[in-house]
Amino acid sequence: MVNATLPPHFHDLSKPQAEAYLQKFLAELPGSQTRLASMLTRTGTDPALAHAATPDTLHPLWEVTVAHWPLGWQEGYDYAKDPWSRNDPTLDALGPLEELPSWFSHDRIHYSVFAPSTLWVIDLLARHLGQVVVSNSPALDWRTGPRRPANNIDRNMPVAGTAKGWIEPRRLVRVLIRRQIEGHFDRNAPSTLRDLYERITWHADSW
Repeated sequence: MVNATLPPHFHDLSKPQAEAYLQKFLAELPGSQTRLASMLTRTGTDPALAHAATPDTLHPLWEVTVAHWPLGWQEGYDYAKDPWSRNDPTLDALGPLEELPSWFSHDRIHYSVFAPSTLWVIDLLARHLGQVVVSNSPALDWRTGPRRPANNIDRNMPVAGTAKGWIEPRRLVRVLIRRQIEGHFDRNAPSTLRDLYERITWHADSW
């Protein structure tokens, strides 16, 4: 049974707590690259992709994602009965929360529907996408989502951008992964990591 005492959601973190988590998130980036490189190696893909924060890595990474890595819902979630995740499944089927990406305990809403292996795919791709964004736009960096207004959807979360404009890469990748699992594609919406990057950079010019 999952411990009923869970860490506060990102929205409820104090400013010092949010800053502390951002530093933890950033400290995890080298380990995330190592994990991604290992997963790439197991598919026969050049692991150097994990360490190169360039836009050209995004298309091959997405190809590996859809061709080799199992993507799916967590045990107990019935997409056919609850396609909009209004009734998220319990956390029990996910196993120990400390074995999931560190942000999960602070952002369980909308993510508990995914299998643990899929949560790690979301984590690795989102961190890589964020690194590509900040590494190729000198004015952008990792920061905490603004605390004002209080209903800011990205409040206290690690985001890539400036105080004026930013992206929260986990949510963007989550939507891509969800559409891939569902087999639902919108020709007017980004459908690959590279598509996301192009859309982001188009907006980032005004940040």
